[in-house]
Amino acid sequence: MTAMDKILLDVSATAEAKATALLDQMTDDEKFTLTVGLITESKYVGHTSGIPRLGIPDINNNDGPAGFRTQIDQGTSTTAFPSALSLASSWDPNLIYEWATTDAKEFRGKGA
Repeated sequence: MTAMDKILLDVSATAEAKATALLDQMTDDEKFTLTVGLITESKYVGHTSGIPRLGIPDINNNDGPAGFRTQIDQGTSTTAFPSALSLASSWDPNLIYEWATTDAKEFRGKGA
């Protein structure tokens, strides 16, 4: 087991110590890729390739919060949610909660 593995598995280690251990193992190109992402054939607007050798998975983000947008599957089904500003003006915390959880479920269901 490497020193990095030990610190990542140490439940008493701080998040900062774990992040530093990972950063110390990354090349400059890997750090750059994580901060800007790469243009890929991914269906996700905000896809960032992971670093498998360090156990860092791909990160799949999307535009939100008004709905899931795709670069490849144009015309696929998505819900057109109202804007956060219009929901905030309702002053209805239950409505905002329902909007947020429904939006999150749709994104998660599409892998983002």
